[in-house]
Amino acid sequence: MDTISERQKKYIKNLSSYEYSKREDEKDIADYLKEHGKKSVSQLSKKEASELIKILLERPTEYTFACGKKAILHKQEVNRYHLMGDSEACMHACPDDIDIHDCSYWKKHMNARAF
Repeated sequence: MDTISERQKKYIKNLSSYEYSKREDEKDIADYLKEHGKKSVSQLSKKEASELIKILLERPTEYTFACGKKAILHKQEVNRYHLMGDSEACMHACPDDIDIHDCSYWKKHMNARAF
């Protein structure tokens, strides 16, 4: 059997670590393991791990923007914003739906860096 990879284990752990959706994610994992007769994530095959990852990605979670505003976004987006940074999140998912160059937070932030 092709067992779960370390990368898949880490991704499952990451996807189920967001406080906003943690309880539901833990239930999804427990239900999936029970349905497949497994006692832990480590016992999953690569295919089963991929299926579980898809389930976890379906549940949105909360993201806090640099300005402090919050929004509910898909986990894939949240992961990308954690990797790419605050400006990426603001450019693509601003809760006020404004251009980053019109944002008072970023104007203030960029002016502070100019000095």
